[in-house]
Amino acid sequence: METIISSGNATVDAIGQMDFSGSLIPHSWLYSITLDSGRPDMNAIFVLAEIVYWYRSSVSVNEDGKAVWKKKFWKEYLQKSIRELVTKLNLSYD
Repeated sequence: METIISSGNATVDAIGQMDFSGSLIPHSWLYSITLDSGRPDMNAIFVLAEIVYWYRSSVSVNEDGKAVWKKKFWKEYLQKSIRELVTKLNLSYD
């Protein structure tokens, strides 16, 4: 794959060519979503990141060649069961 614009750093350019998908976790969540002990509640953060991922729109190209925003789920609202979330995130059901 050819780099169109270079940052001047080969590693940064290589990572810029990668197609990342999935959940992103803002650093602020590690300090605002916490247990009573003050430590981050990683299970809650992972679940929230998964939900936010599904609600982030994706871009596709329509027949006219124009970029359009679309949702990642079929119905009006995201429908995921607790079982689906814990299985995907490798968490315990309890």
